[in-house]
Amino acid sequence: MMMLGIVPTGETKNMLNFFEVSTGANICLMKTDFIDAVKKLKIWREHQYADNFSSMLFCLFCKADILNKRKFLNGFPAEMTAYLLWYHSHSEDEFFNQWGNVQIAEPEPEPDEVNNGE
Repeated sequence: MMMLGIVPTGETKNMLNFFEVSTGANICLMKTDFIDAVKKLKIWREHQYADNFSSMLFCLFCKADILNKRKFLNGFPAEMTAYLLWYHSHSEDEFFNQWGNVQIAEPEPEPDEVNNGE
């Protein structure tokens, strides 16, 4: 049985880059979107029977076959990437330690803010 595999390939100031192994597709995600997806995944793991949209979505990810997982990856790239990284991690703690603390670069101040408008 073929599986989807996601491999992190790098990051920039505000983006995370991943590689989907079976199709060779590159996935570029905003760090903020990925962080939100990891938070939603953590909530789902702690409260699996919650009835919000994200929890239901993660439940569907569990039941999906390979073809539908690819469709989910196209429709919900941040959530599916977080789910696949979690699913293939050695432990849940390892996943949340690695990905639960992704840092977002602070925006650089506008020139007017630096000089106080002078």
